[in-house]
Amino acid sequence: MPLRLCVFLGSIAAALSLAAPLRAEPADEGRDRHYTWSVTVDPDDPDCWYLSASTGPYAAHGRRDPQARIYRRRDGQPWQPLNGGLPEPLPAMPYALLATNGRLFAGLANGQIWESRNRGDSWTEMRLQSGTLTAVLALAPDRVISA
Repeated sequence: MPLRLCVFLGSIAAALSLAAPLRAEPADEGRDRHYTWSVTVDPDDPDCWYLSASTGPYAAHGRRDPQARIYRRRDGQPWQPLNGGLPEPLPAMPYALLATNGRLFAGLANGQIWESRNRGDSWTEMRLQSGTLTAVLALAPDRVISA
C-alpha cells in the first residue's frame, strides 16, 4: 500500500502519494469552508480523515461567528460536513480533533468538547463534573506511547 500524506495549509488542502512518482491531488471537493485548521486520521482506518474548517482566518480566530464545520473524507471521496447533533454551524472554531479508540473528539475555542462514537455520524456534548473550560487548544490520547 503506498504511503499517503495529507497537507493542509490554511485554504489549500492536498493529498500526497509518496509512491513514485510523487504526486499531489487536490483535496477540497465537498467543502464550502476553505480555511482549514485541525486534522486527524482515524487510526483504525487510515483512509478516513477529519478536518475542521471556517470561512476565513478572521472568522475562525477573531472571536466572531466562525461559521465552522467538521468534515469527514473517506477513501478519497469528497468531504462530507458532519452534524448529527452538532450545532450547525459550530459556534466556535474546532481547534482540536482527535480520533482514538473508536471515538472522535472535537475541542472548540469556546471550551466545548464534543464526542462521537460512530466516526462523526452523531455527536454528544461532553459535560465536566465541575468547573468550566475557556478554550480547548489540543487533545491527546489517554495513553503513553513509547519508542
